[in-house]
Amino acid sequence: NAILADKVNEHRDMQSLDLKSYGYPDVPESISALTNLTELDLSYNTVRELDPALFSSLPRLQTFRMVQNELIELPETIKFCTELDELDLRWNFLGDVPDGLFLCKRLTKLLLSYNQLAELPQGVTELKALQVLKLDVNRMMSLPSLKGLDSLQVLAMSRLGNYEERKSGIKRERTHRRKFNMLPPGIEACTSLTELYAVNNQIKELPEAVCEKLTRLTKLHLNGNRLATLPQSFTNLVRLRECDLSRNRLTKQALQGFSNIRAIMTSLFTPPHGGEKPPFFSIEGNVGIDELEDLNTNNDAQDDLDNGDLSDSSDV
Repeated sequence: NAILADKVNEHRDMQSLDLKSYGYPDVPESISALTNLTELDLSYNTVRELDPALFSSLPRLQTFRMVQNELIELPETIKFCTELDELDLRWNFLGDVPDGLFLCKRLTKLLLSYNQLAELPQGVTELKALQVLKLDVNRMMSLPSLKGLDSLQVLAMSRLGNYEERKSGIKRERTHRRKFNMLPPGIEACTSLTELYAVNNQIKELPEAVCEKLTRLTKLHLNGNRLATLPQSFTNLVRLRECDLSRNRLTKQALQGFSNIRAIMTSLFTPPHGGEKPPFFSIEGNVGIDELEDLNTNNDAQDDLDNGDLSDSSDV
């Protein structure tokens, strides 16, 4: 901290500060003197609390990353960072989102995956510039209406739900997980959406309106849900390059509503151009459609999702 304090004194006009993996249990107080700071990265430390005065002293902050700490609360004073463009708080212990965050009107990336959030306030729709919203692996059982997020391009909401816990001696063990079971209301109004990840939930329906309105979708990952049928408007999604519907409850009978499943595949995917990945489509692991397995195509898309954050392949 003494070395950092000396550095701050020498360079009070610095705009970017990277303090990843320094083992800090607390945020150094000297950072508050850097009033011109636009980028601050405190990832991979052990910080549990933030001094509310930190954000009020950094009015020019545009990027704040604090991945994989032990943060339990984001101070309301985040509202003073009116220039904030990216907030990355993945892999922490946040239990809620302060209303002050929704005064950061320039925010384009909000990354909150792997926390303990039980809900997302309706105020999120005040973030009109928001392009990327990642909520994977939180305790949410529902989401508010997303109507109003006209700029949203990437939505990641995999493995949502709450766990029941039981004590085993001095340990707490997670037992049954109650899973998220529907796409958020108003999602069909997010017509700029290009990527949707909702893996390993219990979603039972892909609404007709979603496929009618979200025609810019290029990546759709709904694997590991309870879809038993697809809407006829599914064929509207002509821009899809990745589509994973594996491990659902689709049946051959459910797909017979389409005149020709192979024709659907032809309409969905055009040959790749240049260095593009080939299209990815999977319906593996569904009920009674083994004879359609030859329709599954393979590339590295699923591997991307299986490593690290479920939505790492959606980084923008």
